[in-house]
Amino acid sequence: MDNANDRRDHGRYGKPATGAPTPGRAFAFGYNDSGQLGSGGNETLRQPRRVLDEVAAIAAGGYHTLALRTDGSVWVTGSNGSGQIGLGQGTQSMSAFQRLTLPDAP
Repeated sequence: MDNANDRRDHGRYGKPATGAPTPGRAFAFGYNDSGQLGSGGNETLRQPRRVLDEVAAIAAGGYHTLALRTDGSVWVTGSNGSGQIGLGQGTQSMSAFQRLTLPDAP
């Protein structure tokens, strides 16, 4: 991507872009039609917006994002049409990060 506008609109992961340039803080920008950026809406973000704190790791797919926080909890946002974010069949998408309740390990 040579065009600066393309980088801003599509970001590092293709559609969304998420990252933690400041330790523990996640920022997002880019295409957001499924709420995958966790900004609380589905508008395209043309500038980085802080979306989550206390982040240890983050991963993004085309239409969803998962974050591991420093306390060990997992937070998710975006499309759940095929169960990508683990919220069951009743939820199609989330536009803000939500804590995922994980089952106890056997």
